[in-house]
Amino acid sequence: MLGARSPAVIEAMCRAAGRPAEMDERRDVEIRGLEEEVAATLGQEDAAFLPTCTLANQIALRLAGRRGTTVLADDQSHLATTERDAVGKLQQVGLRLVPGAHGHLSPDQVAAALAAPDRPALVWLENTHNLAGGSVMPPGWQAQIARLCRDAGAHLHLDGARIWNAAVALEVAPAALAEDADSVSVSLNKAMDAPLGAVLAGQACFVREAATLRRRLGGQWRPVGLLAAAARVALHEHPARIARSHRLARRLADFLGQRMPPRHIVPPETNIVMIRLAHRAGTDAAIAALRDRGVAALGFGGGRIRLVLHSGIDEGRLEAVAEAVAAVLGVADRCGEAPAPAAT
Repeated sequence: MLGARSPAVIEAMCRAAGRPAEMDERRDVEIRGLEEEVAATLGQEDAAFLPTCTLANQIALRLAGRRGTTVLADDQSHLATTERDAVGKLQQVGLRLVPGAHGHLSPDQVAAALAAPDRPALVWLENTHNLAGGSVMPPGWQAQIARLCRDAGAHLHLDGARIWNAAVALEVAPAALAEDADSVSVSLNKAMDAPLGAVLAGQACFVREAATLRRRLGGQWRPVGLLAAAARVALHEHPARIARSHRLARRLADFLGQRMPPRHIVPPETNIVMIRLAHRAGTDAAIAALRDRGVAALGFGGGRIRLVLHSGIDEGRLEAVAEAVAAVLGVADRCGEAPAPAAT
């Protein structure tokens, strides 16, 4: 759920739209500026601007995984769920899936996989972890996993679509969470307030290959200098906005805990409030009923419903949101179905 664009972001887009468009992305001052700034922010050599983080992930997978190799990932990762069809059918890469701790592979799990005769060529991490409710990887785990990958000659990719949330939650710079990965994908719209877009970062030679593959896969979008200009502003504004969204998530969870059994609410680590229903049936109807009451939610299967907080939400409305959620989901949990949509 996206918040309203900040005035500075809108102003940057307008300024960029008034300049002559540059057809070569690597020569566009806004695009190159964004790519260089994101690369530096993540502790990487270079970066490529892309339409989506999924495309960034798939390019990284094609370059680092290669056909016929195996990727080690958490069984609830974005790669193993939303992107799974692309992994098998388009990339022809095998998945070795293991259940991580709240979505995160532990160093011991990675060490065991890399010690096996058929060790994976690519290890895939996700921070924060979407399906685990925006959980943050435990500090120190990635550094240990990076050492294991280097020793085994395996590529380490970080799906950092929400790395900005992890950095704010841990009160560290994003580079502290990304610099030891061989490649990193990040979203610019989820928490950053940019209109859209993503970046794939890594070593300069890796990014050159990624830019070539971007063109082959139809991701050579242009002219998009105005989108890059907006993202550059968002890159500097995001810490305060993200911190507020985290605080709003905690307050919403507290309000929900006063109205629903607390065991159904996953305590938020970042800006995602995940609710688990005892009865899985009726999730879709419950989401429709919430939408009718002005609350946007997403179902994740298994009776899970996700609420994402953004910094543009009016804090004064959180209690009303909690009332609506508790009313709809309380009925869904007891009866396995949602109440009829409210009359308009």
